[in-house]
Amino acid sequence: MHYDAGAQGEHKRTRGFTPELTRSAHWLANPRLHQAVARFLEGERGAIAVYAAELQQHTAFRHG
Repeated sequence: MHYDAGAQGEHKRTRGFTPELTRSAHWLANPRLHQAVARFLEGERGAIAVYAAELQQHTAFRHG
């Protein structure tokens, strides 16, 4: 059985849900805005990867 608890909400961890990465795709018509968002996301990807790995260490389930 699969239940999707949805995106966002750290409170879901206390209810036993394991965090999952989500993705989205957007088209930005303004080239300058597109470039600014792309630069932001470059740095954000690394921070999210670190945070996701940290959250995986504190799930409600046993590891290994």
